Amino acid sequence: MIIFFSEKEYMDHHASRLNEHIKEFFIEIQSLPKDSLFDLKYIPNEKFRDQVKNSQSRSTDASKSIFLFIKKFFDKFVQLDQVERDGLVRNFLIATGELKEIISNANQNDLEIKYKNYPKIQKELKELFNFLYEKTLTSFNINNHYNIISEKLLDEYIPVICPICGTGELSDPDIIKADYDHLLCQELYPFTSIFLGNLIPCCIQCNRGTKKNTDILRNQYSQRRKFKYPFSEEFKINSTLKIDVTLNSSVVRWKVDINPYNEYTQTWDEIYKIKDRYEKIITKNFFRFWLKELKDECIEEKVNKRKNFINKINVKINTYKKNPLSSFGLLRAPAFEAFKQNSDLVDIAFQQIVSS
Repeated sequence: MIIFFSEKEYMDHHASRLNEHIKEFFIEIQSLPKDSLFDLKYIPNEKFRDQVKNSQSRSTDASKSIFLFIKKFFDKFVQLDQVERDGLVRNFLIATGELKEIISNANQNDLEIKYKNYPKIQKELKELFNFLYEKTLTSFNINNHYNIISEKLLDEYIPVICPICGTGELSDPDIIKADYDHLLCQELYPFTSIFLGNLIPCCIQCNRGTKKNTDILRNQYSQRRKFKYPFSEEFKINSTLKIDVTLNSSVVRWKVDINPYNEYTQTWDEIYKIKDRYEKIITKNFFRFWLKELKDECIEEKVNKRKNFINKINVKINTYKKNPLSSFGLLRAPAFEAFKQNSDLVDIAFQQIVSS
């Protein structure tokens, strides 16, 4: 991620407990006899057990009760043979306990953590985890987790922007449902649906616009690819990561390059369409807003020498480099550098200033 959170500070939240409760439940029922009937006693955590029990009695609509989905899963689970049960529980523990290794290690080709690996219980598994994410996680104060992340950014003088792309704004969870990107998408991977380490706060464009249900572990040819686990390493703008922009003046076309463009940043670009989105942002904003803002300042300050205009551009570039996460700074700096290299466009802009 462009903005970094340590795994410990990110995971230390009440919302992480739901995954723990489900883990304890899975382990508890793993070796029950096949003729076992569902009983709330199989939910080890007392508070969660009461929550499940209360959902049964309070809800007028059974389909909105977590009790129903847990029971349906249980009834199907105990019909599986022991090898199938052991495999499901084992892979749930692997998916949530070794997520960093799964995402980072492209040599792992034998993963069995997708829905398709459990055809006998796929429907119940999917319904359970979808309900847990959509409904139950709210009762574990997941919105508060999103707010804590936002407050941390503000405390560190960072705008509340998407840590994945560094340009989109994060939603206010008090106004609209906040977006979390499932790194391992919920549509393919059930076991990490409610695991906090798999849920990354992001903007609507990253989550619903570009990523959607893309499998970060495999490309379009089903080949394993490399991806950075976001709590282990960040992309620091202008140090680890550099955004380069070139400008073709004949057709005024912007081109964005990411350096280094290695296996990790390439996957980041492929999944979230980073370069394409950055180019569109610059195309939309540079001449209409960013350059106009600079020209207006120069007119107000009565800049009448070309070298002074260049100095103003350099000041802007340095300001944006110091604050790459504010007001598209990570794109404004290289865009103005590219503009400065184009003498024809600089001359046109300068003549507009002196003639105003």
